[in-house]
Amino acid sequence: MIKVALGGRVAEKIFFGRVTTGAGDDIKKVTQIANGLVQIYGMSEGLGLISYQGGEGVKPYSDYTS
Repeated sequence: MIKVALGGRVAEKIFFGRVTTGAGDDIKKVTQIANGLVQIYGMSEGLGLISYQGGEGVKPYSDYTS
C-alpha cells in the first residue's frame, strides 16, 4: 500500500511535472500505515514485538522510546 501511494505521487511528478494537492493526502496515508506497522503491529527491530496503541492525542510511550 505504501509503494502504491508513493508511486502515484511519483507518477504525478513525472507526468505533470508537479505534485498536486491529492498527493498530499498520500503522504498522510503512508504516515498512518507506517505508524500502524510500528505502533500497533510491533513491526520494529528496535522495539520488538510490542504494541503501543494510544487514544486520540495520547502518546502511550515515553519521550525516550519516541
